[in-house]
Amino acid sequence: MIHSLTKRLGLNNQSLDVFWILFGNVANKGIMYISGILIARSLTLDDYGRFGLVKTLVLSGSLIYLMGLPNEIVRYVTQNDFTKDSRVRELISSITGFLTIVFAAFILIVYLFREELSSVLFEDDQYPELMVLAAIYIYGYAMSVLMTNFMNGLSLFESQAKINSFTSILVLPLIYFLTKTMGLNGSVLALASLYLLQAALYYNSISRYGLKISRLHFKWKAVTTALRLSKFLFLHEMLYAVSASTLIIIVSRVLNFSSLGIYNAGHQLSMLILFIPTSLLGYLLNRFSKQDKTVSDKKLINRFFILSFTYLGLMGAVFLIFEDLPQFIYGSEFDQLSSYMVLFILLCFPQLLNSVFQQRFISLSKSNVIFIITTIVSIIQPLSAYIVLNRSGSVTYLLWVLISVYMAQAMTYVILNRYYVRNSRN
Repeated sequence: MIHSLTKRLGLNNQSLDVFWILFGNVANKGIMYISGILIARSLTLDDYGRFGLVKTLVLSGSLIYLMGLPNEIVRYVTQNDFTKDSRVRELISSITGFLTIVFAAFILIVYLFREELSSVLFEDDQYPELMVLAAIYIYGYAMSVLMTNFMNGLSLFESQAKINSFTSILVLPLIYFLTKTMGLNGSVLALASLYLLQAALYYNSISRYGLKISRLHFKWKAVTTALRLSKFLFLHEMLYAVSASTLIIIVSRVLNFSSLGIYNAGHQLSMLILFIPTSLLGYLLNRFSKQDKTVSDKKLINRFFILSFTYLGLMGAVFLIFEDLPQFIYGSEFDQLSSYMVLFILLCFPQLLNSVFQQRFISLSKSNVIFIITTIVSIIQPLSAYIVLNRSGSVTYLLWVLISVYMAQAMTYVILNRYYVRNSRN
């Protein structure tokens, strides 16, 4: 039905890909953000701060766990014919098996030291079960990201959208039930379960496309080759993960978990605003990596930023006009959030710039550039945040620091991109 409609409208395959990406992400990420709001309204402000710490550690842990492989996979799979090149199928098989084995060792370590980890992170040893659930959450989320990148590389955008639509139906009732019955542990268990299901469905879809693995296994040569290619991305993502986790821990230590809850809610709203533009990052990397370009990279980037910045401006206007909207969304405990929303929206602009140019540099095999820039940012950001929070004790000043750091990072990417474009012409 969709295919016949697009033919009548005269849309090409690229337009159809964009449609499926947006449709799938609206179904998946949109519902996930709504579930985050549901969790915020179901937990106390302190527990929501703890949930934010767990979620940040999960996202950061996933980046380290994946070792920079997903983006390298998109580039490699896009540039090779999956149906003819057995190395692609071997790569998918080997990486999936390798990461599963790594996880087995990881969760054993977490289980053995669960009380110690709880004491370090929460200054309280009453959350050992939460540590184990967080480890499972890391694996589920990481495998979902990995399979998503496999599907992006294979241009299986329609299958991805259908899977996202199916899993989104289960999100809200599962999170509501488990959060109400188990509290903070229930919220983490629900998200871990959903990402595991999503990863399994992605894997099944890839198998139907041409990959059939009877058991999880890996070949060291394929794994070491992939790790060698992704080493700078791995270092970049590890630094980013450490920096993001350090920032959240600083906020919880210097201020408190209630302030962290407010910060997490604002960050979640900014991610909700960004989710439509960032949904297309996988598509952009796919287009940047293709050898036969129907549209130049410069035109693609310009069109993307014009549409995205117009959208961000409109969203900013909505929050300026309806000042009480954040409090209406999250509840009366989050009454301070309204005063920070303009800054959170301003933060979206440099974050989007950085994300797009990182995809651009990955496609150019310039991961070392991303690594160097991230190293500098990873040192400056938490250090500046610590100094500002100790002196001011204010989330407002923290946000201005983050905006300044990310904007300087974005301008560096813009300048370097112009340099590489000019050199490629000579």
